[in-house]
Amino acid sequence: SDSTFQAVINNNDTNYHLDAHDLVLYGPNQYHTQEIIESKSCSYLTVIFDMNIDNDSTLLNNVFHCTNDMHTILKKFIRESSSQLPYSKTLMLCHLQEIIILLLTWVVYQFMGKKWFLL
Repeated sequence: SDSTFQAVINNNDTNYHLDAHDLVLYGPNQYHTQEIIESKSCSYLTVIFDMNIDNDSTLLNNVFHCTNDMHTILKKFIRESSSQLPYSKTLMLCHLQEIIILLLTWVVYQFMGKKWFLL
């Protein structure tokens, strides 16, 4: 395949093409499928969580590209998920919140028309 993307996510009859280090957030009760492109390798992380923010539509159904720093936060999240140490679940929550805050900040700057990249 000559496609540059590695996976296709179909969410509510809309296709999203994902490359390495891309991120998509789904809302509650959104039916979705994931398809790995033939001859491409792909791994993905699925995290299910409750989120209570005023306007989650700014985050849902958008493809975000993770920078190196954000990818590092995700690796910390994954590492804590297999830890048996006290407070590891709390650290996971902190890392997840950091990712959500970075995404929300990026959305605000995009809305304001400023060029800004995730840390």
